[in-house]
Formats: sequence, structure tokens, C-alpha cells
Amino acid sequence: MGISSQELVEYESKAIHEFACLQWEDVSLCELGCQVDNMNGKGGVAKRVYNKRGVKRHVSIDINGGSGSVCIDLDKQIPDNLHGKFNVLTDYGTGEHVNNQYMLFKNKFLLCQKDAVMIHAVPLIGFCPDHGRYYYTEDIMKELADICNFELLDTRVYSNERVVTQKLVFSIFRKTSDDFPTEDEFNRNNIYDSGATHHTGNYLR
Repeated sequence: MGISSQELVEYESKAIHEFACLQWEDVSLCELGCQVDNMNGKGGVAKRVYNKRGVKRHVSIDINGGSGSVCIDLDKQIPDNLHGKFNVLTDYGTGEHVNNQYMLFKNKFLLCQKDAVMIHAVPLIGFCPDHGRYYYTEDIMKELADICNFELLDTRVYSNERVVTQKLVFSIFRKTSDDFPTEDEFNRNNIYDSGATHHTGNYLR
């Protein structure tokens, strides 16, 4: 989905400056999916936006390896050299395309330093039809934070007035624990699985 609204830009800024207490030049950012900057119809990769803001360390992870991203399949555990490297992680429309939700959230945990913030913009159940495989609600994000031992800093529903079929769940987690649940513990969640596997993996091939 990418960066497609001023509301998400402002939400991200609040997460970084108020919750993480960081300035842009202090941010080490991991972006799940090589996201597109759709603001003002300009297009282009989001990395350019972050570089202009002063972010010195930026890595995007995308299974297709396009536009300078690191080619990694989030269904599998990330390489050791990326563990604990980032103080901000964003998921703006990638996680719902990852078949293995346990490994997705474990990878978020592994990528982040202690006290890092994770910013989400993910599709709400009943909206963004035929977009991805998985859908979420505010309650599901609260549940995931609890299961994964993350601190939930904020969660809310964003309604796109220009696209009535698009509603997203915005959420911010903080990594506060060194422990991550087992797969059995994680799988007690209520993430909605639409079964649409044609929108998972490298489905752009």
C-alpha cells in the first residue's frame, strides 16, 4: 500500500518523535516491503523520502529484491546479521502478504533493538477487498501485542475518504522484552485468514 496519506505521515512522525523520542538523523529504519511514496502523486520509492528527512540508515526488505531492497522471504527467519539493528520498523502493507504470520512477527522482534518502535498500517477486516491474505482489527492488534510481549502504544482505524473500500488499522508497538512466544502460543491469535494465497509470496512475478 505504501505511504499514501498525510494521516500516515503524521502518525509515523508521532511514533518516531513522541513515542521513540528520536530525531530523523538518529533513526535506523527497517521498512518491510519496498514501499512506494504515493503522496501528491509523485510516486518513487519511500527510501528517497527518508533520506531527505535525514535518516542515515535505511534498509527495505522485499521478497522481489526490487528498487534496492534486500531480497528476503519473511516466511523464513531473517539472517543473523540483521538481528537487533533497527530502532524503527515499518509495515505499511506487507505483513498481510506473508503466509507465515508467526515468522513475520518473530522477524519484526528479531530486527528490532530493545525499545524500538514498530509502526503498522494494515488492512481492516471487511475492507481492501482482494488485497492480501490476512486482515486485522484494533482488537487483533491489541491481542498480538500481548501475545508477542510488545507494549501497545496506540491503535486506531483510519478511513480513507477518497477510497471508501479502504480502511486500515494503524498501530504502534514497542519492543520491551527479550522473550518471544512459541509458535503454538502465537497461533492462539485471531488474525483473519482469507485464504487468498495468490496475494502472498512473490506474487508480482
